[in-house]
Amino acid sequence: MFTKHKWQLAAALILGLLTAGVACAVDLQELVKESQQVRNADQKLEMVWWIPQEFWETSFNGNPNVSAESKAQILGVLQDYQIVAVVYVKTSVAGFTEIASEPDILANVKFESGGKVIDAVPADKISTGAQSILGAIKPLMTGMLGQLGQNMHFVVYPNRDGTRRLVDPVQAGAFQVSLYDQVFDWRLPLASLLPRKMDPKTHEEFPGNFNFNPYTGGKLGGK
Repeated sequence: MFTKHKWQLAAALILGLLTAGVACAVDLQELVKESQQVRNADQKLEMVWWIPQEFWETSFNGNPNVSAESKAQILGVLQDYQIVAVVYVKTSVAGFTEIASEPDILANVKFESGGKVIDAVPADKISTGAQSILGAIKPLMTGMLGQLGQNMHFVVYPNRDGTRRLVDPVQAGAFQVSLYDQVFDWRLPLASLLPRKMDPKTHEEFPGNFNFNPYTGGKLGGK
């Protein structure tokens, strides 16, 4: 049976393909842990992986296997979207008994930010380039996760409302994704995208989304 750890391992393998030999300021595995949530209970396995633009930017950052021109083209295609990868299956001791289809997923997933529902981008409005990129990723997921990867569905949402980002992973905020009757919540900013902070008195380090030392209450500063 797949667990949260195995999902994160699979995601890390994808990162390895994207970023082989790359030293990044952002820890991509930590970014995956923060942006991906898995629930395995009540004979159901549900996975929601929110993939913001920062994921793609970091994945390609400094990768010698991707030219600057290709990187700019890919990021230019993806900058209009935030993508949510979703899996929903029912399980038993014998294995999977039911796997939600893409139409079922689209009918039962909801993205909310600031109390407002963000509608998914209709398939015929998604750019050809974005569809091609997601289509290229799907075989990787299938190869690593088998039937689960084959039935992972990408739901595409807009990234901006005019010049304003609908969800900014480095700014304070929150959003949620509902999948059937399960709600997955995120609090922002994501620590993996921020520099770590230090308590100037105790010299302890904490994640970048901490403002105070949780043990002493002391205010944290930059390293």
